[in-house]
Amino acid sequence: MYQNKYKFVESGRVLKKKDIFMISKENRIVIFGTGVISRKICRGLKQQGYNILCYLTSFSGASSTLDDIDVFDFQGLKEITKGNIDDITVVVCLQNGIIHSQNAKKIHSELGIDRILYLPNGTEQTYENRVTLRKRYTDLLHGIFDELIDIPIYRSDSNRFDFIYNNDRYISFWCPKDILYYYDHLDENGSVREKDEKELKQAECHISYFQMFEWIEKEEEYPRAYFNEKRVFQLIDDEEEYLNDRKRLFEQFCYALKYDMSMFVDSPIECELCEVPSLEGAFLTYGLRIVDGMHRACFLIRSGFDKIPVLISKDDYDCYINRCV
Repeated sequence: MYQNKYKFVESGRVLKKKDIFMISKENRIVIFGTGVISRKICRGLKQQGYNILCYLTSFSGASSTLDDIDVFDFQGLKEITKGNIDDITVVVCLQNGIIHSQNAKKIHSELGIDRILYLPNGTEQTYENRVTLRKRYTDLLHGIFDELIDIPIYRSDSNRFDFIYNNDRYISFWCPKDILYYYDHLDENGSVREKDEKELKQAECHISYFQMFEWIEKEEEYPRAYFNEKRVFQLIDDEEEYLNDRKRLFEQFCYALKYDMSMFVDSPIECELCEVPSLEGAFLTYGLRIVDGMHRACFLIRSGFDKIPVLISKDDYDCYINRCV
């Protein structure tokens, strides 16, 4: 996004002044969260003369004070503002960056506030807006208050295809998961679809990525035996090493997602066009098949993403658009 004398431009679309906001000392600022980061940001803003209205928490019935500042739940904030929210800015201050987007959505839907500074991990914002929001949030964390301008307002909608980049041969965009033919290497019957079974370890042939990530997320020990309808097999040492390797991969994904989406955006999931049966099964339609990056796809979808960054050839993209959209 760039600014000239008259207008703001985002992905070829003119942004009106109402699409952006700045955090000024005349605004009433609400700090969402009451943890260490919330108090740090609150102290920094107060020292610079910003007007802190209160802390906000999602815990129903909360009403107290923290560092001599009132703490309210959503209902309490509604009561003290009485619908006068035009000058209110909410800063989401949570250590876990993964849940910023879902809390921003709740703030917007329940309070009607669209001036929200947060770390976006969802697809409610365009790519350029996500970059801007992350930069402004980083500036705030580092006490660079002069840069708290031109912040995109919260949007509850987004384009179906949100482009990341394109060139003469390839297009990268945020792909809705409903047009992916599948995003796990096992189908609903437990059969391998990604590669020939001979190329995979025994564990990989019977344990889906979703199942692996579920075990890891719950911090459970991998079972010594994995049961399905067809057979039972014992995990040998080589298989356990494979699963431990997946655990390390999962931890890397969690660490990357906690701070930003650059790991996933810079390495989009490679896909290709494929024919798939329609829901009625009467004819073939088109979807995208994952060629490389199925672990990342499963991780993002299990983390609540409705869209994931993919890369396809321009020919495949044009074919899909012309036949299916």
